[in-house]
Amino acid sequence: MKNKDHSLILSLILTKLLLTGLILTAAAMPWVARAYDNNRMAAYGAQSLYPQILITFYLAVTTGMAAIFALNKLLENIRKNAVFVRGNVHLIELISYFCFAEGIIFFWFGFFRPMSFVISGASIFFGLAVKVLKNVFSAAVNIKEESDFTI
Repeated sequence: MKNKDHSLILSLILTKLLLTGLILTAAAMPWVARAYDNNRMAAYGAQSLYPQILITFYLAVTTGMAAIFALNKLLENIRKNAVFVRGNVHLIELISYFCFAEGIIFFWFGFFRPMSFVISGASIFFGLAVKVLKNVFSAAVNIKEESDFTI
């Protein structure tokens, strides 16, 4: 039990660190995007992608933060020993939708930077994996609810 608590606490700390990192990166993104875009244009003589970079990044950060908040709530529920409950199934489903949204965002950006198609594919794969996990979790909640009603 003690090892589970350490893992849970570590997961909660990491989600908060990730959220902090996203916020700091979001604050610095206009400068980072401008430097990247200037270097890319100088090296390749390419057209500026500054607006597309910012749009993609801020859409991705928004959905990423929403997923982190859902994950944090899920971890808090587990910490309270509320594991197999309908609310957690809903949180897992939300996380899968956020993964799919990331996939769509990076698919759009792939038309400007083709490497983003890889990120899009990975995001959609993770969304699908989380969706399968949600279905397994939902079945477990159903079994728990049935066993709670039996004498």
